[in-house]
Amino acid sequence: MTDKVNVTTWMPIYIGDYLTATSHLSTTGHGAYLLLIFHYWTTKKELPQDDKRLARIARLSLDEWMEIKPEILDFFIPTATGWEHKRIESEMDKARKFSRNRKESGRKGAEKRWGKGPKVVPFEEASE
Repeated sequence: MTDKVNVTTWMPIYIGDYLTATSHLSTTGHGAYLLLIFHYWTTKKELPQDDKRLARIARLSLDEWMEIKPEILDFFIPTATGWEHKRIESEMDKARKFSRNRKESGRKGAEKRWGKGPKVVPFEEASE
């Protein structure tokens, strides 16, 4: 889902959930997984299916990537066009909603404080 709201400034990581779900990963696996979810978050779209691109995102050689790929991609759901991550999608939706709410609150506060808001054209003028 493309949205003009910038959610790349921060990304929530729930340490307990992360460590519980990834306790079986090697140090290389942790690094690759984190780089993949960071890429997912900043691009706001699912990961590509191409192993060469995934290896580059994870900063691994293709051979290293192919060795850890099965355990890493267990965290993702294959789609027709790539790899989706349900938790990241859910967190991005929350971040977008939070950002939109903050933007709207700021707009309403400015309007109340300075009387500025969207210009409303009376119906009669608009119909002429």
